Amino acid sequence: MKVNDFLLYTLEGDAANPPTIYVAEIVSIDPGTGAFSFRQADTGQEFVCQLPADVSGSWQGQDGQGADVTINTHNIYTAGGTIDVVFYQQPYHRLSFDNDAITQSDWDAYPVGDQILSIEGYVLDTSLGQPAAGVFNNGWWSLAQQLPAFAGRIGGVIAPFAVVVHTTDMVPETWNVLLHSWTTQLGAGDCAHFIIGRDAAAGMVQLAPITNNANHAGGNGHGSFVAGQQSWHPNTVAVGIEVHCAGSVRQINGDWHLVENGAVQGAAIADEDVIADPQRPGRGWHKVTDYQYEQLGALLDGLENVLAALPVGCAAQSIEQPPAYGIFPTGRRVGHVSLDAAHRGDPWPPTCDWMRARG
Repeated sequence: MKVNDFLLYTLEGDAANPPTIYVAEIVSIDPGTGAFSFRQADTGQEFVCQLPADVSGSWQGQDGQGADVTINTHNIYTAGGTIDVVFYQQPYHRLSFDNDAITQSDWDAYPVGDQILSIEGYVLDTSLGQPAAGVFNNGWWSLAQQLPAFAGRIGGVIAPFAVVVHTTDMVPETWNVLLHSWTTQLGAGDCAHFIIGRDAAAGMVQLAPITNNANHAGGNGHGSFVAGQQSWHPNTVAVGIEVHCAGSVRQINGDWHLVENGAVQGAAIADEDVIADPQRPGRGWHKVTDYQYEQLGALLDGLENVLAALPVGCAAQSIEQPPAYGIFPTGRRVGHVSLDAAHRGDPWPPTCDWMRARG
């Protein structure tokens, strides 16, 4: 967060449905105390607030007359560099800008190289300039943007003791469409607690508190967590984390692609973004980015502080034997492949190796 960034917020006690979203500009910041002030765009009224350790919770402050106010929801946006724009109306055109030039486009009316009059892009940034340590508050992770899933995708209360890491196995340009679907439609009812985007501009999104079933694993032929004679359905005991990437990819006419049911999906994936499979020429895996590993690592560490104790001897059990890369020593942190080897390969060998390496 910086001076001149802008803020979208709602006020506690607003009777409107949905609550009114106000626009304001950040006018001052005190990094030492965490205090900052902002000016409402339409009225010029100024407010002073204190940024708490858990930036995802409500903010307490005062208006210009000294009256107490509670900022119920809030998103602070700071100016970004290269800007990606995805339109939510079909056919979901995508444009990228660098300064005033279009650098990528799938919209014939606005080809690469065209100039625009002006644009300024912003990305979510609620920090005060110092890296914040993540904490959980009522099941919500402070370093993730809260974007609740469509109600029908979320189940009842759980007390998780395990984590299942997934990859979305979707091309990068589907990020906004996927979030739109998970938050506005029932679909097949599946979801996840978290989804981690390719970079900081996309960020990490939390769709459900870890204290609720997020329906991230299951279906016919799916395995369980087991300890002795006990067994548990994964959705009732595990936090589900999706990492956005294409997963297993193939090389076709020299280019890497995600292929589903024999059809190429999306744009080609750059060579430098693929880890080639040394055992199968022409096959490989879409790289998980450094940003994604940083966020995943911090989240896994944070979960260690709040997960219930793992039952003695607990492990993931798939009906079909998982490949070697999908086998983990305990059930604390596993991949989707560890529970459903017949149907799932994610999060694929490189990420499974990374998970084992960090313990």
